[in-house]
Amino acid sequence: MRNVVTLLLVLFAVNAAYAQKENTLTQEEIKDGWKLLFDGQTLNGWHRYNGQGTPSGWTVKNGELNFNKAGGKEGGDILTDGEYDNYDLRIEWKISKGGNSGIFVGVKEDPKYSLGFLTGIEMQVLDNIDGGDRHDPTHLAGAMYDLVDASKTSKPRKVGEWNEVRILKNNGQITFWLNDVMTANVNTLGAEWKEMVKKSKFKDWDFGKYQKGRIELQDHGDEVSFRNIKIKTFEKTIGLQLYSLRGEIGNDFDGVIKAVADMGYKQVEAASYGDGKFYGMAPSEYKKKLEAVGLESLSSHTGNIPSKPEELFSEATMKWWDQCIAAHKEAGMKYLVVPGMHHPNTLDHLKKVCDLFNIIGEKCKAAGIKFGYHNHASEFTHKPEDKVMYDYMLQNTNPEYVFFEMDIYWVVMAQQGPVEYFKKYPGRFKLLHVKDRKELGESGMVDFATVFNNAALAGVENLVVEVEQYDYAPRESVKMSFDYLSSSPYVKAKY
Repeated sequence: MRNVVTLLLVLFAVNAAYAQKENTLTQEEIKDGWKLLFDGQTLNGWHRYNGQGTPSGWTVKNGELNFNKAGGKEGGDILTDGEYDNYDLRIEWKISKGGNSGIFVGVKEDPKYSLGFLTGIEMQVLDNIDGGDRHDPTHLAGAMYDLVDASKTSKPRKVGEWNEVRILKNNGQITFWLNDVMTANVNTLGAEWKEMVKKSKFKDWDFGKYQKGRIELQDHGDEVSFRNIKIKTFEKTIGLQLYSLRGEIGNDFDGVIKAVADMGYKQVEAASYGDGKFYGMAPSEYKKKLEAVGLESLSSHTGNIPSKPEELFSEATMKWWDQCIAAHKEAGMKYLVVPGMHHPNTLDHLKKVCDLFNIIGEKCKAAGIKFGYHNHASEFTHKPEDKVMYDYMLQNTNPEYVFFEMDIYWVVMAQQGPVEYFKKYPGRFKLLHVKDRKELGESGMVDFATVFNNAALAGVENLVVEVEQYDYAPRESVKMSFDYLSSSPYVKAKY
């Protein structure tokens, strides 16, 4: 018996020694992308709504973020310094007897709004036994406040005990859990959401309008504590065609790619390949420079499609492509794209081009690269022997070897519908060139929402922004275009 007791004591001591400390992350969590929003010691990273600093009612003690207005301390909600779009959020809370508070997501900080709850969606924090709000099933602990009935799912622990919250927000879908029980699961982008809001107290506000916003903790006048606040973001993976910054990249490649990474882009598409090099660099050096700033060498625009039919399959053409494919493989690229070419006037000539594409595509596949073609408007208006050039190419290239990088803007400029092509040729458009007349979303000419809502039908794997004309300085325009996609609810974090 003595040995058993001793063993139990040893095991208890070992478990206690290895127990995770409050307000810390394990090495596995850090590796997985989790970050602390509360360090357990200070109010760093938090501020009052539309202001600086934090109200005196918020203090930190014993690793807890506490709110208590006793003694005349100043009240008011506090918000994260950072804005977030898609994420997994974890928080623990405990409430005082009869207490009420809340956790808000998607809060827009703007002088035209006086308080965060005018825009932010709330998970209710409540003492279900004595709280004044306990009689409304949409106001119970864990409920999506005033929207979702939580009478069957709200199971908070006793007053003074810690409750565990998880809030998952991804592409408009918001899911709440309280103590491992799902209390709400709502898509905030559809008609059903609009109906829910219309029937709530928020019907005349800009409530739930903003996908990207701050996280807010509420002062409802009652004592409440929070701890272990951590977040894992699902950042949107968006690429940039480097031609967008063509005016400066030749003179300052390092500075440009650093700026692109700082804007939030994760991938780039090259626009300067020649003689086995990218921007005058060996493929391995090009790749290394991109990786050093956190960019992926995704794709490239280049090509050698002779205009004379007799030269299409020549030894020189094939030798060029062999070197090109090898360079792209060394540069770590997933895609090799022909950005445009001459337009044959006969179907026989165009068929030979399609045959060459199939050959190149097969070579690329053997090297682990996907081969594609990028359109302009002319592929839709050019009609050899009364056949639309773009359709003919889609019909006469092998989907196993050839994909198409659809330039959305040029399709619209050709007075065609991108989604109609998705339906007609599903799965053929692995890359999208996301472009507008100038900065994305500024012209109103392109229905980006409909395009992105049908991206799965198209077979989209990656998005590449291209800005060819500007209303602002090029870098500013490129950043504005990223921000447009980053804040658009219909753009997924990853395809």
